[in-house]
Amino acid sequence: MNPAVGGTLYYFNGSIFQAITVATDISNFNNDNVYLDPSASSGPATVSFTYSVRDNGGEFNATPATVTMGFAVLLPATGLQLKASLHQSGKVQLNWSTLTEQQTAYFQVEMSYDGVSFESMGKVAAAGNSNAQRQYSLQQAKPMGSKWYFRVKLIDLDGKVSYSNVAVLQTAASAASIGLAPNPARGKVWVTGLTGATNLLLTAVNGAVLLQQAGSFRKCTNRHQRICRWVVYCTNTICRRA
Repeated sequence: MNPAVGGTLYYFNGSIFQAITVATDISNFNNDNVYLDPSASSGPATVSFTYSVRDNGGEFNATPATVTMGFAVLLPATGLQLKASLHQSGKVQLNWSTLTEQQTAYFQVEMSYDGVSFESMGKVAAAGNSNAQRQYSLQQAKPMGSKWYFRVKLIDLDGKVSYSNVAVLQTAASAASIGLAPNPARGKVWVTGLTGATNLLLTAVNGAVLLQQAGSFRKCTNRHQRICRWVVYCTNTICRRA
C-alpha cells in the first residue's frame, strides 16, 4: 500500500492503527481494516491511494489499483455573521447569528484596535447542534479610543476553530470617547481617541491648565513649560511621551 493523497491512510493490524506514510507491505490483508482520515477541515474532500497485490508466488500485478473516496466534511457552523453597533447606553452591542450548527462548543468574542492583534473580551455558549437560525449577542463597556475591530471565534467540541467576518465600529472623537491613562498621571500620560479633535486640554485635579494645544497634534512641545515633560508627541490617534 502507498500513502494517501488528500488525507492519511491507516491500517488496523489487530492491535493498533498503523499510519501508512511510506510504501508498506501488509501480510494477510483485510480490506475491512483500512481507514481514511481526510485532511480537509471543511467542505467536500477527496482522498485517494494506490495498492498492488502480490500472489503466493511473489508476483505483483502490473498496474497498481487506485482507490478514490469522497467525503463531506461538515462545517461547525454556517452563516456566521457579526454586526457591531453602539447601544443607547453607550456600550458596544455585538450581535451575531448562525444558520446551522454542528458540534459547536462556544463563541469567543475578540476585539482589536488595529484589525491585526485581537484579544478576548467575552465568551458565549453555542447551541451545539441546530438546523435553525440562532441569534447571539454580547454587550460590553466601550473600549478606549474611537475605532475598534470585532470578530467572533467559534470553537467546536473537537477544538477546531472558525471565524466570523470582522465588524468595524468607529465614533467621532468626543469628551466621552477620549481616554487618558494613567489617570491621575505623573511623568507621562497617554491620550487616545483624538481623531477629529481640534483642541487638546489637560488639566490637573485642582482645575489648573497643564497643557492646551490646537491643531493637528503633530507636535505639542513647549520647552518653556515644565509640563511638557509629560506629553511630547501627539498624533490624531495617540499622544505619548517620546
